[in-house]
Amino acid sequence: MPPPDGELVRNEHVRYDDSMPIIAPRSRRERPAKPSLSRDGIIETAVALMREEGLERVTMRRLAAALDTGPSSLYVYVRNTAELHAAVLDELLGSVG
Repeated sequence: MPPPDGELVRNEHVRYDDSMPIIAPRSRRERPAKPSLSRDGIIETAVALMREEGLERVTMRRLAAALDTGPSSLYVYVRNTAELHAAVLDELLGSVG
């Protein structure tokens, strides 16, 4: 006996209502390109983040989220969080003198 109309059957694909619009995935080429990363840009963003949220919030994950990238991308420019914090300090001290 077939199931009533609209009911799912075990091991059957999901049935979509005909009224649901089908949206094709958006190509990466259609989206605007992200600005490229640089050590100066990373440090500048880290300084801004530190001023807004405090040094304890300047982590690789938080910084990567602010830059719309993955944390592993940052390790090309700074070895670790300690080096990042040292670069932030250098930037701040450089602006004083």
